[in-house]
Amino acid sequence: PWWGRALLWTGGIYAVEAASGEAIRAITGEVPWDYSRARGRKPVPAHWRGLVRPAYAPVWCAVGLGMEQLHELLGRIEVRTAAE
Repeated sequence: PWWGRALLWTGGIYAVEAASGEAIRAITGEVPWDYSRARGRKPVPAHWRGLVRPAYAPVWCAVGLGMEQLHELLGRIEVRTAAE
């Protein structure tokens, strides 16, 4: 079902975000999207090691399902060479 795929997309995106964040942090000492700091007067958001935020789960669900639709659309495009 769609919700199962959305959960898989979300988990996959979180895994890539966390792994790439850990790699960048290992090389540079910080990550550009560090969620472990407060912004202005806002409190520190819920996060895992400053790399992923549970609050973004709905966004990543939508992005994953949207990528499926984009994949379907691009799969319908026919590329022809000049020789055809």
